[in-house]
Amino acid sequence: MPKLKLFSLAIALTLAVVFIYGCGKKSVVSDLIPPTVQITFPADSATLSGDTVFVTVNASDDKGVARVDFYVDGETLFTDFSSPFIFPWLILVYNDSTVHTLSAVAVDGAGNADTFTISVTVRVTPGFYFISSTTTAAASYYNLFVWGNYAAVAQQGNGLQIYDISNPADPIFLSSYSTGGGSANGIFVSGNYLFIAYGQEGLHVLDVSNPASPIYRSSLVLPGFADVENVFVAGNYAYLAAKNSGMYIVDLSNLDTLVALSQYNLGSGNAFDVKVIDSLAYIAYGGEGLEIVNIKNPLIPAFVGRYTPAGSGNVKRLDISGTNAYLAMDNIGLDVVNISIPSSPVFLGRYTTFNSFFTGVDVEGNTTYMANLDDGVQILDVTVPATPSSITFFNTEGQANNLVFRNSFIYVADQSSLTLLRYVP
Repeated sequence: MPKLKLFSLAIALTLAVVFIYGCGKKSVVSDLIPPTVQITFPADSATLSGDTVFVTVNASDDKGVARVDFYVDGETLFTDFSSPFIFPWLILVYNDSTVHTLSAVAVDGAGNADTFTISVTVRVTPGFYFISSTTTAAASYYNLFVWGNYAAVAQQGNGLQIYDISNPADPIFLSSYSTGGGSANGIFVSGNYLFIAYGQEGLHVLDVSNPASPIYRSSLVLPGFADVENVFVAGNYAYLAAKNSGMYIVDLSNLDTLVALSQYNLGSGNAFDVKVIDSLAYIAYGGEGLEIVNIKNPLIPAFVGRYTPAGSGNVKRLDISGTNAYLAMDNIGLDVVNISIPSSPVFLGRYTTFNSFFTGVDVEGNTTYMANLDDGVQILDVTVPATPSSITFFNTEGQANNLVFRNSFIYVADQSSLTLLRYVP
C-alpha cells in the first residue's frame, strides 16, 4: 500500500478514537452567572423598633442559591441555607438612634455572589429586656467575671467556662478549665492572667492571652481548710476571701512561684468577698458584716474599722462606689454604708423586701444591680442612700447567684446558665 494511503488511514483511525472517547465523557460547562439578591424587608433608610426584626431576602439563581449570608456593620451574624431566606435580627443589643449597615450576600454552588446593602436606624425604647442565655447541664453557675469581649463563669465543682460575648445576642463557648477536687467559686482577670478562687485548692492562675485555649500557669494551696471563695487582684498582689480563714494576701511578682505573705482573720465570720482600693481592703465578712483593713504593708494587714448590720445580716458580696459601700446580704437585703472615715463606717440606709436574698451587687452611678437568687435580678435607685428604692426586676430562669453590669448589659451567673439582660433607663 502506498505510504500516503497508510498515513491517511492512521489519521482517520486517530480521529475516530478521539471522537469515540470524547463522546463517552461528560462535557463541562462553567457557571459564570452570579445569583441576584434583594432585601425586601426592611426598606432602605427605615427606622426599626421592638426586639426582633425579621430581615427578609429575595434571592434567585439559574442553578440554585446555596446560601445567603447576613452582615450587620460588616460582621457576619447569620447564614440561611434555604428559601425563604430570613434573618431574625435582635436589635435590642444596639444603642438608641444608631445607624447600621445591613447586607445580604447570596452565593451559588460555584461560589458566585451578589450583595445587596441598606442602611437603617435602630430605636430602643426604655425597658428591661432578656437578650440571651447559654445552658450547660449538670453545672452550677456560681460567679463570673467580664473583661473586654469575654466572660468567665465559675461553675464550682465543674471548674470554669469562657465565652465570647462580642455579640450579646449569641454568646459563644470558647473553652473550659477544671482540675483537682476544688470548687471554682470566684474569678478575676488582670492583663493576660485569670485567677481562680478554687475552694480547698486555693488559688489557680491561668494564661488567657488566648481565651479559647487557657494554659495553666501555677497554683497555691493554702494551709488547713481555707475554702477560698473569691479573689481580687491589684498590682502584684492577690487578695483571697477564704470562708474559713479570713483574707490571705499572695505575692504575684513571680507567677511561677506564688507566695502567701500574710493572713488576716480578726473576725469570726466567713469571708465571702473582697475589694481593694488604694491601701484599704474591704471584706464581706458574713455575719461580721464589713471589715476594713489597711494593706499598705502586705506582710502586716491591720484592722481599721468595722460595720455590723443590724438584725444579724449576713454580708455575701459588696461593691464600693465613691464614699459608700453597698453590702448584699443573703438574708436581709442591701445596706448602704458611708466609708469616708474608714475607722468609723456609718449606716445610711437599707433596702429590704419579703424575698431579699441578695447574693450579688454591682453599682453604676445612682443605680444598683442586685442578684436576688430565686427572684432573679433587681434594680434599685440609690440616689438617696437613706431610702434605696426599687426600679424594676427580671425573674430569671434559675437562681441568680451573682451578676456583672457592663455597658447597659447585665451578665448573670444564673445557676445553670449564663444569662444576658439589658436595662435601658
